[in-house]
Amino acid sequence: DNRLEAFVENARIEGVADRVEIQNEDVRHLPYDDESFNVIIIGLTIHHLGFDTEKAIGEMTRVLKPGGWLAIYDDPSTVFYSAKLIQKFSLKIEKKTMDMVFGVKPHLPKSK
Repeated sequence: DNRLEAFVENARIEGVADRVEIQNEDVRHLPYDDESFNVIIIGLTIHHLGFDTEKAIGEMTRVLKPGGWLAIYDDPSTVFYSAKLIQKFSLKIEKKTMDMVFGVKPHLPKSK
């Protein structure tokens, strides 16, 4: 369930609602000042962006504070954007599974 209400409810259930702020915006046009966030998490989105992938990555790195973390989890077949991240934005890439990044096993529906 990727509804905003579900994320808010999950944060409440996990006991972290008072420490997180959940935002839902168009990643290609983020309405935030530069260097606004310590952590940005984006999931199962990049593969939908096509030619706008570079614009989205640029926006996320713009609003990320120096030393901040950009966590992208997506379809493994979309690794093509890793090279763009390294070349254009000088980002360090660490490939990890979702359970290593978030400390939980992902609960994603299986493909048919």
